[in-house]
Amino acid sequence: MSKVAVAAFLFTLFLTACNQKIEAPKVVSAAPAASESVVATTEAPPVIPKTDATPSNNVVTNQEFPQAFEMAGGRSLKGYRGLDPFKFLAMYSSKLRIEKGEFETTPDFLKRKSNTDSLLAPISSKALYAFQLGGFSVSYDADSKSYVSNYRCDIPYGQPLMICLLKGGDLQDAKYMAQNGFGARVEVSQTSAIFMNLAIKDKNPFFKSSPKLREDIRSIDLKLPVSIESAQAMRGDKLSMLVVGHVEGTGVSTIGSAYKAPTREDPRELSAANSAIPFILKRAIFYNETTGEILVEKTY
Repeated sequence: MSKVAVAAFLFTLFLTACNQKIEAPKVVSAAPAASESVVATTEAPPVIPKTDATPSNNVVTNQEFPQAFEMAGGRSLKGYRGLDPFKFLAMYSSKLRIEKGEFETTPDFLKRKSNTDSLLAPISSKALYAFQLGGFSVSYDADSKSYVSNYRCDIPYGQPLMICLLKGGDLQDAKYMAQNGFGARVEVSQTSAIFMNLAIKDKNPFFKSSPKLREDIRSIDLKLPVSIESAQAMRGDKLSMLVVGHVEGTGVSTIGSAYKAPTREDPRELSAANSAIPFILKRAIFYNETTGEILVEKTY
């Protein structure tokens, strides 16, 4: 099966899971439970988000990953795509795996856990980080002479959150041998997809300024007046949206997952995980990634 077909299948699994009502976000700590299967699987390799380097440019500080976003004027956003969301998720998640020391008292352990900046370093709750929204697109309305966004953020059932996708469908492939109770062995092909989101609380002004289309969906309220001549000049350019803000607290929420166990007839193990990092959004920047021009910038 091609990667395109696998990605489509995983996305279908993911949508099925997300359409179910979710009572509360859960902290990611283990792989999703497998349904009963003919194959008794051995322990599979862990899924680790890819860590491709983020391109350097003049809008980030001169430091190692994750680079903080500079808010000073005169910056250029040409070719800038923000931080690599999967690399950020991998680093953030790794910082949450802490255990109480053998000679550490419970009060000291709780104090250490509550020290967010010490726990997350080099990630800082005070630093501003920029991410590019995934799947963001605009269309031009000649009648109103403006660009209109069609970007949507999901609202988990019963939760005061807005979940905005940064990047999805990152496929991780692996193979391992499995054996059933009768001693039959088969090579299992394992494919996992990761969807990385930002979780923005409803108290954030960004959330309140976004119109509700349905009970479970909000739309980014963006209309950018641009003359027809200017829009024609930008035809073919890549128009993108950056969200800039602080990470909030320590916890990765799983807001949807799906899993297909391998069987003797179909030895494929497929899983999809939808994770979100709590985020305090401070600015939204609509810009021309091709030229670096900032078209509209909103502060929250």
